[in-house]
Amino acid sequence: MPNRPLQALVLSHVAFEDLGSLQPRLQERGFTIETAVGSATQFPLRQAETCDPLVVLGGPIGVYETRDYPFLNDEIQCSRQRLEARRPLPGICLGAQLMAAALGARVYPGRRGAEMP
Repeated sequence: MPNRPLQALVLSHVAFEDLGSLQPRLQERGFTIETAVGSATQFPLRQAETCDPLVVLGGPIGVYETRDYPFLNDEIQCSRQRLEARRPLPGICLGAQLMAAALGARVYPGRRGAEMP
């Protein structure tokens, strides 16, 4: 256990996405939770270097849409740095796509259309 308070940083993308059932679990384990909105965040994200987990949530966009959502490039870089530092980085939906892209994987839309219409 760190000798400082446990801090979870949540990177969100839309108002209706939150930690859901993960939030009480983190709080039960003593984590304080801070949320940053990807499109409104100034990168590099200072808290991302020191938080215990950086939880990256989903949203109705794909990681391959960097032209329309340029902040995704910063999130890919942030994810890459976390992964290289071997720091906890749970990713949900878009968060998992960001990790895959940070590791050099090709991420693309599914052939059957959008998951979230």
